[in-house]
Amino acid sequence: MIICVPTDEPKGLDSMAYGHFGSAPYFIIYNTLTNNYEVVNNGNAVHEHGQCNPVQPLLEKKVEVVVVAGMGARALSNLNSMGIRVYRTIEEKNIKDIISEINNNKMKELTLNDSCGGHHNCN
Repeated sequence: MIICVPTDEPKGLDSMAYGHFGSAPYFIIYNTLTNNYEVVNNGNAVHEHGQCNPVQPLLEKKVEVVVVAGMGARALSNLNSMGIRVYRTIEEKNIKDIISEINNNKMKELTLNDSCGGHHNCN
């Protein structure tokens, strides 16, 4: 499985989850089969609300799961329509712990009811 976690620091598996998907400066892409990861710069991090499109780089990396502390309804719908599942975590949880929770089926899937109303304005 290929997992993407938005983060504001390129520290690999020690990076912490970021508060919002679209404005995260980086994405850590982790492959559970190879236990390898890469850091991807989010060229869309600075934008007006609802005007980002960080999805294309994720498709190119064949991401299957996004784990995020917050995400808007449009981004969530777009990812879901492409077959990418989205799970919710809390800000400042490191990626090693997130991967462990995924491996142990302890993640809750994000729904439209859980989505954000704006940058960092999540339920």
